Amino acid sequence: GTTILGVDNRAGVTLILAAVEELMARNLPHKSLEIVFTVAEELGMLGAMELDFSQLKSRQGFVFDCTATPGGYVASTPTAYDFKINFFGRSAHSAVAPEKGINALSMASHVISGFPVGRVNEHSVANFGTIHGGTADNVVPDQVTLTGEFRSFREQEIVALRERLLSLCRSAEAQWGGRCEPFFTLSFQGFAFQEDSPLVLYMVMNPDLET
Repeated sequence: GTTILGVDNRAGVTLILAAVEELMARNLPHKSLEIVFTVAEELGMLGAMELDFSQLKSRQGFVFDCTATPGGYVASTPTAYDFKINFFGRSAHSAVAPEKGINALSMASHVISGFPVGRVNEHSVANFGTIHGGTADNVVPDQVTLTGEFRSFREQEIVALRERLLSLCRSAEAQWGGRCEPFFTLSFQGFAFQEDSPLVLYMVMNPDLET
């Protein structure tokens, strides 16, 4: 319609600003507040990763980015990795001399077909997000880039997914004769709050915060 796209997480920003306006308009007593808005969260927490926490006096804080019922909180989150794999083959005319080429797209397809995506199990998910490469329908593609991510609540499964991709890259190189260059970037580290965490206890002991 006529509204901006994406309530995530403009809803959280709206709530924060509305609360500040209410505090000021009604001159309500409150603790000191430090409010931080970060950018590029969907691209890999890029703003939060660069946040200089030494500029903040607060030692406790809340992140307003959750679809839970008001008053609830996120108790844990998985560790997430982004990956990019560059495939290098050899270009050739696909009709005149296809045997002289090394199809980078076929190498990428080998990796895609051998890697689990979607809900891998109850602890892990994985996804291929983009694929780019090739120049023309009658040219064997010599370069292809594949990107994606995987997340898991268990560190050993993070390691297993990473090793699975590396193994598929090696087998693609062996089968097709091209070259793979995989890169992995930590998007964010998982966490799990304990029930005796100070902030969790504060929420439990102050149920009026739900409103």
